[in-house]
Amino acid sequence: EVLDADEKGEWMKTLRHWSHLDVVVEATGRAETWEQAVHLVRKGGVVNLFGGCPAGSKVTLDTNRMHYDQITLKSSFHHKPSSIRAALDAIAQGVVQPRQFITDEKPLEELPAILKSMLHSKTMVKTCILPGAGAVSS
Repeated sequence: EVLDADEKGEWMKTLRHWSHLDVVVEATGRAETWEQAVHLVRKGGVVNLFGGCPAGSKVTLDTNRMHYDQITLKSSFHHKPSSIRAALDAIAQGVVQPRQFITDEKPLEELPAILKSMLHSKTMVKTCILPGAGAVSS
């Protein structure tokens, strides 16, 4: 499931019902959602702080919950804009063929099932998620 952090009323209402998730991935890069992510995960759960916050951002975490509920926080490395530009240039110049890395294409509506199947699949490397209706055949 995905929560839209901009829809505060619905998000906060939903938050009360989702406090026992195994894994929470925060992908907005907003300090307030980093803090709320810890409230969503179960005891012993994992929070992946994927969305990078702006420089100088500060968060407040419940240290008691972190320690006694054994919450694991992980952060993800993000590439600098120059790295992204270099990668896009390599694709544009034909040095890198991105199709070689895509193992499948699926519509956005199938994302929950795709993520679930990835837990048990050794062959599903990269699935292109298409935001429009239906997958595009290659």
